Amino acid sequence: MLLNYSWPGNVRELENVIQRAITLSHHGVVLPDDLPASFIQKTDEKLFERAVEKKFTLDQLEKEYIKRVLIEPGGNKSKADEVLKTFYRKLQEE
Repeated sequence: MLLNYSWPGNVRELENVIQRAITLSHHGVVLPDDLPASFIQKTDEKLFERAVEKKFTLDQLEKEYIKRVLIEPGGNKSKADEVLKTFYRKLQEE
């Protein structure tokens, strides 16, 4: 993920991302969840295209979507819950 990112902020941005990840990591190892949500989204913006290419099942696509929704508000489950409730309500309306 670090290699695939374009680094528009150059070295300063890289330094900030690494320092933040180390500070937030609870594992002794930096994991993707320790990186900023915006960083993760930029490295994998085309979820649907990837899902079609790899022939995801609807369940797999739904799980990936839920992961993205949880990442966006920094793991705040109540905010993610609001987004998911809206998503499912719109699906039922169709």
